[in-house]
Amino acid sequence: VIDNFGHRAAFVVFMAVMLVALGFLRTVWSHLPSRHAAAAPIAPAPTFDLLRNPSLRSVLLVTALLSSAWDLQTLMIPVHGTRVGLDPAEIGFVMGSFALATFAVRLVMARLSHRFSEWSVLNFALLASCAAYALLPWLHAFWSLAGCVFLLGLGLGAGQPNIMSLLHHRSPAGRIGEALGLRTTIINGSSATLPLVFGALGSVIGTGAVFAAMAALLGGGAASLRGQRR
Repeated sequence: VIDNFGHRAAFVVFMAVMLVALGFLRTVWSHLPSRHAAAAPIAPAPTFDLLRNPSLRSVLLVTALLSSAWDLQTLMIPVHGTRVGLDPAEIGFVMGSFALATFAVRLVMARLSHRFSEWSVLNFALLASCAAYALLPWLHAFWSLAGCVFLLGLGLGAGQPNIMSLLHHRSPAGRIGEALGLRTTIINGSSATLPLVFGALGSVIGTGAVFAAMAALLGGGAASLRGQRR
């Protein structure tokens, strides 16, 4: 759309997609579950006490790493694509390969969950994302970038459902809402601050160094999960 009709038309198309989604939401509104269900009584406790649980703390650490990796690709892949000479349609296709991978891996996640534990899948998510970010600075061709970003999508797409599963299994009874709240706080904090940090670092040290730093963090996260996988 950008190539043929310009940026304004692209925003109009995007707005139309949102209006369709809003219309669909209104058609199913009456079927959504009520938020007024009775809650089981629990003893009050500070939310951040949940961080004393080693397993839950590890899940939240992986949440922070994968959320950072997701935000980085959203911001820096278009920047890297522009730097290596891709046009807007090609950058859109590269970004679309990421979305396709996240969709594809979730289609087979139920089957994978019967063969691999959640921690094993999270280890794959961290290692696949690490490998993708380590390769990205060296790739300049359209198809190689699309393939690498597809690998990144497989890793990040596999991570999120298993994080949710572990949060439900490892949270103390009656406190799953607090654990999900901590996860949401981490994700929203990442989305609010990391684009500014990544953009500033990219301006100073370049996109390649930012990708390499993210790969190092993801690799370190995978190494730190060895005990949990056992």
